[in-house]
Amino acid sequence: MKHDLRPHLAVIFVLTLLAWGLIGLRQLDDTLMTGVMRTTAANRPVVVLDPGHGGEDGGAQANGVNEKEINLILARKERLLCQLFGFQVVMTRDDDRSIHDQQAKTIREQKTSDLHNRLAIMTSDPGSIAVSIHLNKFPESYVHGAQVFYAPGSPRSDILAETIQQGFCQYLQPDNTRQIKPADQSLFILDQNTVTPAVMVECGFISNPEEAALLQQSHYQDQVAMVICHSLMKFYHGGEEPVGTENQG
Repeated sequence: MKHDLRPHLAVIFVLTLLAWGLIGLRQLDDTLMTGVMRTTAANRPVVVLDPGHGGEDGGAQANGVNEKEINLILARKERLLCQLFGFQVVMTRDDDRSIHDQQAKTIREQKTSDLHNRLAIMTSDPGSIAVSIHLNKFPESYVHGAQVFYAPGSPRSDILAETIQQGFCQYLQPDNTRQIKPADQSLFILDQNTVTPAVMVECGFISNPEEAALLQQSHYQDQVAMVICHSLMKFYHGGEEPVGTENQG
């Protein structure tokens, strides 16, 4: 009989992360461990990872950080973790490029086409969830902390957002008091998504020197990826909505 070893490999991998001190999870909760052991590849949902920007669109820049590059690094790390836990992973991009149609010539046309193509990928499987990975920027350098936005017209997107936001606050950023927010029209891929649970994770402010420095460190990038992966497992296997979601929106 052929056995699926991925759940066991996932447990070993996470325990190794803990031993190395790559993430400050004081304890892997029963939700995560039970979910790993009881779920097979056949019934795992698809996770669409969307590294924001790419190609000519570099995204935000500050303190020596180019957003598009860190977004892709984080998404690749996230993909590895999700695959170790048995999720099926789709990436909207896996290199430094825009995914616009070839007939789009002007920068505006390319940006519009890129966003439409990302949305198409993120909604192609109604049973999937979508996580868009970005970095934030603000004129005041003291502003810091991850914040999650969600698709207001897509069921359970707020729950997914709250789960990830709580993960950052509990395990990585205990001083983070930010709240999840519904996306408006400026966040096209969320505003127009009415099909799948979808969120945009702004993983930190590169306009904050300390946070910009952290986001360039592989060690911290591993922590961010693990927080998001842990949150995805809780979203699927927690059984209860996170505290506080009833007041969001």
